[in-house]
Amino acid sequence: MRTFRRSVSRVVVFFVSSAAPLCAQLDIRDGLVFQYALDETEGTIANDAIGSYPLRYWGGTPQWQQPGVFFHAANQHFFKFSDGVPSLRETFTMSAWVRSDNTTGWRGVLDMYSVAMLVIDGKLVLENRGDPFFNEAGSTGFGNTDSTGTLEWGTWHHVAISNNGSRTRFFIDGEMDREVVHQVIPNQTVDIQVGRRDAGAIDYFHGAIRDVRVYNRELTPSEVGILHEPPNPDETMAGLWVGEMELNEVKNVTTGEWGEAGSPFYSKAIVYSDAVENMLLLQEATLMRTRGGDPREAIITQANLVANYDGIVPRGDKLVGVRISSATFPLPSDKVAFAGTGSGDEIAVSVTLPAAHPKNPFRHKYHPDLGIGREITRTLTIDWEDEDLPTDGQRRAVVSERITGLHKDTLEVRGTAVFARVSSSQLLNP
Repeated sequence: MRTFRRSVSRVVVFFVSSAAPLCAQLDIRDGLVFQYALDETEGTIANDAIGSYPLRYWGGTPQWQQPGVFFHAANQHFFKFSDGVPSLRETFTMSAWVRSDNTTGWRGVLDMYSVAMLVIDGKLVLENRGDPFFNEAGSTGFGNTDSTGTLEWGTWHHVAISNNGSRTRFFIDGEMDREVVHQVIPNQTVDIQVGRRDAGAIDYFHGAIRDVRVYNRELTPSEVGILHEPPNPDETMAGLWVGEMELNEVKNVTTGEWGEAGSPFYSKAIVYSDAVENMLLLQEATLMRTRGGDPREAIITQANLVANYDGIVPRGDKLVGVRISSATFPLPSDKVAFAGTGSGDEIAVSVTLPAAHPKNPFRHKYHPDLGIGREITRTLTIDWEDEDLPTDGQRRAVVSERITGLHKDTLEVRGTAVFARVSSSQLLNP
């Protein structure tokens, strides 16, 4: 991967090659002590993505849900690991995706012996059982601190609690809910439990949990916002997609039959879909974040607008955005609409570049016959595989392209493509 940097005010934009997994660019790994994605499909072990601290299931066989695992409060089901876990310090962040199916009581999400993240009667709670205890007022005593907002039952929410040794921040669905002056001193012994609280009365979670994380530092609000950007769990194509295409067949202009190309041509298409799957072909896209009191990930298609937004990933004292572009699909403007929708069998778009257009790829000032160029019309058709739904963030298709104006005959090529969702945001140049 080649990486280039340019500065726009306090914003840095990173250019990434098509070979890079862009979803990984948006993740937060710095300071991650362990992570339980809870995306297994069978067995009784929850693997640690960092690699060192797998959890074992207690209480029968896990009910894997893809995503997450369902916990039965009445049956005392939970995951546990209690040997050799690194101790927490005063600075940490705990986060998880939760879907609570019980409206009352104490429900343990993540317990680490001296600190625990709970849902109590709908509120997000940090329980401080360190030695000594500190309450919100700063004196020793009962150590619970809770959020102002509440969680909707039966709905997935991203929750996070951060602490820098003197303050506690609560986050619900990527937004800071509350900040409290609150001293937390975790014990040196750590005992990981997911799905229950283990102190005095034992309280089990009822509902689903996934992507449990602990960091050894206080994440910034923008970083927590990045963790909130979820893989889209529904069957729509809303968001930004990058398609890696391999065109390996060409049509014989005489017989009309398809045959294997001498060598495949690799191309990339950038596709945006709104909530109702109206789709656009993009020349380029930069993933940024809106400013103000409600920051959201946004897709920016015009370079002159980038400076109006914040980046999405911290790099030193700057914020960085991720820019994606396609050199093989020059467009007359930043975006062109497809005919058809993502939920249908196929979508198609025609793009015409005038002979003198600066992006016409067939102008060549060093060739006497190509000083003016030719008007080129390209028609791209994407035929989605019927059984390949976008629930896993990928979708396969057969792609074909018709080119007129380059040759006296219409040229046709086709091949296959794999489209990957790189953002679930629907904000386009907001």
